[in-house]
Amino acid sequence: MNPALKTSPADRAEWICGLRATLAIAAQAVRAAVRSRLLITLVLLLLLTLFGLPASIKGDGTLAGKLRILLEYNLGLTAILLAAATLWTACGAISQEVQYKQIALLAVKPVHRWQIWLGKWLGLVAINIVLLAGAGLATCLFVLQSVRSSSVSPDEFRQVKQSILQGRRRVGARPESVDDIARARLQDLTKRGLVPAETTPREAFALLKHDLLAERSIVAPGRERTWVFDPPRGGWPRASAGRNIVLRTRHRASVLEGLPVSGTWSVGGGEQTDSVKMRMEQGMGGIRQLDVPAAALSGAGPAIVRFANDKHGTSSSAVFDRDEAVELLIEESGFSSNLTRALLVIGCLLALLAALGLTAGSLLSFPVATFVSAALLVLSLLSHFFAMAASSEGAFDDGHAHGSEAASPWLDKAGEFVRDAAETAAGPVLQFDPLTRLSDGVLIPWAMVGKALGLAVMLYGGVLGTLGSGFLSRRELALPGG
Repeated sequence: MNPALKTSPADRAEWICGLRATLAIAAQAVRAAVRSRLLITLVLLLLLTLFGLPASIKGDGTLAGKLRILLEYNLGLTAILLAAATLWTACGAISQEVQYKQIALLAVKPVHRWQIWLGKWLGLVAINIVLLAGAGLATCLFVLQSVRSSSVSPDEFRQVKQSILQGRRRVGARPESVDDIARARLQDLTKRGLVPAETTPREAFALLKHDLLAERSIVAPGRERTWVFDPPRGGWPRASAGRNIVLRTRHRASVLEGLPVSGTWSVGGGEQTDSVKMRMEQGMGGIRQLDVPAAALSGAGPAIVRFANDKHGTSSSAVFDRDEAVELLIEESGFSSNLTRALLVIGCLLALLAALGLTAGSLLSFPVATFVSAALLVLSLLSHFFAMAASSEGAFDDGHAHGSEAASPWLDKAGEFVRDAAETAAGPVLQFDPLTRLSDGVLIPWAMVGKALGLAVMLYGGVLGTLGSGFLSRRELALPGG
């Protein structure tokens, strides 16, 4: 062994003492939270949410609607309560101890300032883990009680089991490229002088691409459309595996024609492109799910999904969703494991909020730290919302779609800069939406949990921890004003 890699007994003893000191600070933070009125109030609110909300949920009258509301709203409200309590407690965990001179008892001991910050953070994370586990267990019990009720029919139970009570891997269709067609149309319109002078080539190309995608999303009566699905890793499931495969579509009927949509779906893989055909009598629109036999897909080749609209006079034009028109859902895991992964992602986000509050409290007083942390959180959420809206083509006019960018007011430029900067900084951790996936029966993969752990806890939390420890190291802890 390299002598440089060897550690002396004194170094090992120092490391063990440092670990014990950090864990002791974490235990002290847990004890302080348990004795606080805030935690008691939080537990009462969580109990009211977890037991009161399911009793008052009616939904759309179906078991599936009730369970979706239960999962998304029950756990969503629980996450909001824990987020608010975590941020509030974290802002005061250090700043209030500095204000009341309690932290001086720790500062005079042989502990580093970063150990104080880390110990407080570990204590808050431990509390959140316990509360999240309790909320998840209560939610799971309510779900089991609902599906095992005597009023639930076998068909309804089967529908709920296949659509919600499992984790289904989402396989999207191969994206269609209309760039070449849009460029050809732009060149033709430019030669004919039909492009307005005030419209830049980039804006004209974006408008033409938008129109082409809109044309592709409409299937008129007597017409058909085909989607190609690349197989997931490992290929399509074998028929003997017994895994459910669902074809989910999003479309609506043409309002002008006033008829429901009816047609035939065909699904196949490999050389058998039409191995399974399914009739569909859809109403005026919505989300439709069709069971696909596993035998329809074979091998590692692409799957072909085709929709043939019925003839004119018996069916309306089908207007498909442009972003998620058709997708395949393949059963991968059970409900309990999917719920566990959802709670782990939420726990990572709560750990990030704890780091944000502790860092603000290491530099600022309690009221100012709370205001700054809440303001940063609101700014990040709003920026993410507007950035998502702006990324959707045709969602709204950005103020200069039909004019020169040079004519934009400076205030709009400043607003866009702030929005883009906030989205760049906070967007990666705001992309996680585990509750929507859970209530929709979509798989929450371990890769998402690992990404949340790496981004929210290790990267963002590590940066905030470094800043917070630095602020605390340079802060005078025994001044008369704190």
